[in-house]
Amino acid sequence: MLKVMIIEDEPLIALNLKKLLEKKGFEVTGHAGNTEEAHTLFYANKPDIILSDIKLENDESGIDVIKELKKETIFASYI
Repeated sequence: MLKVMIIEDEPLIALNLKKLLEKKGFEVTGHAGNTEEAHTLFYANKPDIILSDIKLENDESGIDVIKELKKETIFASYI
């Protein structure tokens, strides 16, 4: 089973994504709402796939987070 990490600062959107992914057979390792949480969650769970919002809270960029983490994961996509 592939492990998926969600980077999304809107909790309801993250919850809906989690439910959809689990229904499709993915294991969701959790969701992060900012850069710091994303790094912590990534290194704690080493997901196979990362789904990331482009604009995060406090004007942080999901694109920048993915650029940093993409080197160590199989696949990353923006939502």
